[in-house]
Amino acid sequence: MSDTVILLPVIAEAEQMRPIRDALIRHLEAGQPVKVDAREVCRISTAAVQVLLAACASFQAAGLALAYVEPSDEFMETFSDLGLYAHLGEHIEF
Repeated sequence: MSDTVILLPVIAEAEQMRPIRDALIRHLEAGQPVKVDAREVCRISTAAVQVLLAACASFQAAGLALAYVEPSDEFMETFSDLGLYAHLGEHIEF
């Protein structure tokens, strides 16, 4: 089974994350691994970071793969600035 790819928006704020969150939940419930393409992210809010970290924990607890692929510098900097990079580290694919 190949991984589903979900593209994060250029501006990832709470409103833009609702459909992403819903898609992640659908794939989690279906037992499907997911790759989240983060290469286009120019700005990401704390609310979006919370959604993505919750996804990491949920997929890990279910024994499913979740990876953030080709993260933009802004994506990485936001997690680092918030002191949360360590929680994301194992889910990053460059």
